[in-house]
Amino acid sequence: MNTGLHVDADSEWAGISCVSWLWPHTIDDAQFEARRAIANLTHGLRRSSTASVLGEPQATEVLTFVAATHSVLKATADTLAEVVAEAIARGATWRQVGEQLGIGKTGAQNRFKKGISEHRQEILTIEKTALELAFRLLVDALPDDIPRALDDTDWEAAPPEVAVPYACRNLAGATLTLEEVLVSGEIDPKKLHEISEMLRHATNILLHQRAIAAIQDLGKEADDSLPWRDETPATYFVHSACMGFAANVIFFKWLLSGDSTTSAMIRALLLTRSYLQQAVLTLVRPECVQIINMMDAKAQESGNAVYIGSLRPNIMQMLSKVNIQEVIGTYWNGNKDKLEDLGLSPERVPNIYDILNFIDNTKELDEEE
Repeated sequence: MNTGLHVDADSEWAGISCVSWLWPHTIDDAQFEARRAIANLTHGLRRSSTASVLGEPQATEVLTFVAATHSVLKATADTLAEVVAEAIARGATWRQVGEQLGIGKTGAQNRFKKGISEHRQEILTIEKTALELAFRLLVDALPDDIPRALDDTDWEAAPPEVAVPYACRNLAGATLTLEEVLVSGEIDPKKLHEISEMLRHATNILLHQRAIAAIQDLGKEADDSLPWRDETPATYFVHSACMGFAANVIFFKWLLSGDSTTSAMIRALLLTRSYLQQAVLTLVRPECVQIINMMDAKAQESGNAVYIGSLRPNIMQMLSKVNIQEVIGTYWNGNKDKLEDLGLSPERVPNIYDILNFIDNTKELDEEE
């Protein structure tokens, strides 16, 4: 039986393995960045596999990179269509677009004549609203009538080492509460308000300059010897907050619409859940868990750990001092039994397109009612 540990002598492949920590480094700038993106999408396989430093990877490990590369190709195709559409919207000609792609005017028009898909347009619209608000929050330029999660007095009472973990757990708590609403199928005003408040607090805190500065400072103190550590963990906290902001935008638009039909509720809540899941998944990256743990420890030492342990046990377990290397390795090795023992779902989390396709199949619900 071929375990994949040895390379076929007749293979055309030659080079360092994609699982290797040094794989991204190549002479082509675009390929260097593409390889980094692909490696990041393996959610730490390079960081958990012994083949990242020495030895030969399993074929199954390399197949993970095949899947990640395919995802990058799909994302790149969508992104290219979007930036082409923006270039045209801002006055560029099809001839100019073609010149950038090495094709003619007609070739460029034919290639992008389908435009941006309806699903993608919806996502872009949601994210435009969310990211514009997030940017205003980052530069402290929100309108005066929009309440902040914490004012200066609050920050003194709840310093970043308390506020940031609290915000992360609020995102997780909002996800759990939303799941309860979806399972029950009932619109509970109390739970909807609870979700709204958790999202508002979490995103306002994580996008505050004090929180970002504290994360960056702790990132400098973190153990650089850990092979999986990213140089800029603050990026992932900001990304998580932006996804939480998008979830809040979808949630509020539905609440303000007053549309209580089944299809509208399902659409809004499933889209909200999709963004919330991405926000939480971002926070369980090794870099983020390490920062959260460091903040929890700092809060304990200073006697400010007022929020630690206040959330539900399964979420606390997810953000606790678990063996990150073991979890990542178990996930990518496909050991479902062990994943279940660790309290993790062995199934792939649905992506945004899965959610939108599912929503399309629910459009007839109102007619059936």
